[in-house]
Amino acid sequence: MTIGGSKEMTLKEKLILAQNSVSAEELENLSHDENFEVRAYVAQNTNTSSTVLEKLSEDDDWEVRGHVAQNSNTPDFVLEKLSEDENEGVRWSTAKNPNTPDYVLERLATDEDSGIRSTARNNPSYHSKVANIHRIKNAEELKELVSAIMFSDLMEGDFDQTHPEEYRQISQHLGEIILILERIKE
Repeated sequence: MTIGGSKEMTLKEKLILAQNSVSAEELENLSHDENFEVRAYVAQNTNTSSTVLEKLSEDDDWEVRGHVAQNSNTPDFVLEKLSEDENEGVRWSTAKNPNTPDYVLERLATDEDSGIRSTARNNPSYHSKVANIHRIKNAEELKELVSAIMFSDLMEGDFDQTHPEEYRQISQHLGEIILILERIKE
């Protein structure tokens, strides 16, 4: 890439431009740079378009994908895809992004990696969505919630073996809910 068509940019100049540019055209051009650090800075820049972020989400370098996952402008469907990335760092970055959709955070809260599970559960957005459970207004809404938990994809297969602590906690709390409902019924 050249500045004003006159000289080739140094790596330092590209990094500064990738980090600070507000020009969609400059960021698009820099997103194709051979240096992964330049692409990572483009992925981090909140002025980068969703189209460029989508392209960078498929970058070979996990650090670039991780920066896409942390960008507040990354589209939901891209965050969903990144939540299934083979690299734990990318999934962790997705779990940390406060704009990650709740259904993605719920999946990440059951990730095989304990750090990712913890990060998803500590995401402020996750807490505000989980807190809404306490706003259940009637028995029908409660039944729907219990049914959704009991028959979710998470409970299929060998969930009790692959996630023993989570299984224990769910079983314990569902048992408590059932006991309370039975007392109310009597």
